[in-house]
Amino acid sequence: MIKSHSYNIAQKVAQLIMPRLDLRLFDENTNYRDFIYRLCELDIGGFCIFNGNMRKAYETISDLQKRVNIPLIFSADFENGLRMRLEDGTDFPHALALGHYGDAKAISETAKIIALEARSIGVCWNLAPVCDINTNPKNPIINIRSFGEEPEIVGIAVQSYIKSLQSFNVAACCKHFPGHGDTDIDSHLDLPIINKNLDQLLKLDLLPFIQAISLDVKSIMVGHILLPMIDKYPATLSKLIINDLLRDLLNFNGIVISDAFDMKAITGNYVFPDYLIQSKKAGIDVILLPQFPETVIKIFSEKAEIDNEFESSIENSFNRLIELKSWVLSQEKPDDEINLPENERFALQLAYKSIRMEGINSFIPLNENSRIAVFAYIEDDLDKAVTFFRYLSQAFQGECDFAFIDNNFTQQNAESYAEFLDISEIFIFAFFLRGKAFKNQLLLNPEVKKWINNLMKVKTVVTIYLGSPYLAQDVNSSLKIFTYSDSLPSIAATVMLLCGRNI
Repeated sequence: MIKSHSYNIAQKVAQLIMPRLDLRLFDENTNYRDFIYRLCELDIGGFCIFNGNMRKAYETISDLQKRVNIPLIFSADFENGLRMRLEDGTDFPHALALGHYGDAKAISETAKIIALEARSIGVCWNLAPVCDINTNPKNPIINIRSFGEEPEIVGIAVQSYIKSLQSFNVAACCKHFPGHGDTDIDSHLDLPIINKNLDQLLKLDLLPFIQAISLDVKSIMVGHILLPMIDKYPATLSKLIINDLLRDLLNFNGIVISDAFDMKAITGNYVFPDYLIQSKKAGIDVILLPQFPETVIKIFSEKAEIDNEFESSIENSFNRLIELKSWVLSQEKPDDEINLPENERFALQLAYKSIRMEGINSFIPLNENSRIAVFAYIEDDLDKAVTFFRYLSQAFQGECDFAFIDNNFTQQNAESYAEFLDISEIFIFAFFLRGKAFKNQLLLNPEVKKWINNLMKVKTVVTIYLGSPYLAQDVNSSLKIFTYSDSLPSIAATVMLLCGRNI
């Protein structure tokens, strides 16, 4: 057991800082590797990992653990599996797919596999699940990361995820308190504003968090969200929201971690390092991804030397983190080999069961005597659309033409595809559009909608939503297929559905 009095204030401060660890940079850049080693010498509390693969993660984590006095804790955003941040590991359908499927046992099994794969590489803190409720279809960042539009659905899914994850001593983290679902701004780019009072939050947005607290969820992440009807400061800087609401009213005693402090919601509106000091005073225990972590340690340490209240907050947070570390380290890394093929098969089955069709589906599976034209609507991720085309070309034995369209689509583009009208019987549009970081809107090009609506008058049109389902309300088609995810198993399951292939 780690004793608080055994360490000085600088060491205790360092424990509460969780910087980014880019595994690829660590492997390739000597200066970056030396920077990470310096943080270890300062007794940093842990790292949040990005990039690289499972092998590199395991090797790097093992290396760093040997260099510290207090065991490190490693976190990651493994919401729908390790593939969310790494190059390998099992890629699961996103939360919205699981929520719409509605099988609590499937969610538990998903969380179990994520926990075992995470622990196998040394990650014991999963910054998941997302507890936000999708109350705003235009939300550019939560979207398919949420389990659903209703608090009951989200609550049941969140409970299943947390119970399973934490049964394997991987700490869960409910985010983004007090609810990021009703926003239309990405906090990576600017500060979202939610005009709700406490009563409104308690009746909707906070319900999944309250259920999670009843299950002893180990941590809660506070989002960079401004709620002016409660406080003039964003939630991550608000004592009213963190201390008075989360700690006192909701009786949460676990770790409170901030959302990433490299996001423009804070860095673009407040002054460094003042906002970090204010966040600590407000009740944040662990500072996630701060800019200049060495500087933050120095500033916090100096502040604690002259401010007894600040020092007390450091002491309390240090004790909470040490308690969390003791809990996650009480179970050894799993001895069993991770069976990735078996896990991937489960993910594929889950993706297939999560698909929903709406409209006329009598022509599914596709007749191989038919000729089809397939368009992938993409933004910036060409790879997933290419994968969809490749899978479909392999599975469908008939004549098939492929093309990409994007937000730059014009009437002239529509005219250039006129040749397909004569030779193709079925038009398929796969929309690879979903909420993601650093994108402040989720909209379809009006010219694309107009073209599809015109095609509907003379052809059979299938629209597939490999991502946000909320775009479907603006598009007419004979058949709408919802996967609620652009994960690899969701893409594969869609092709299998179209072509009548069995899993």
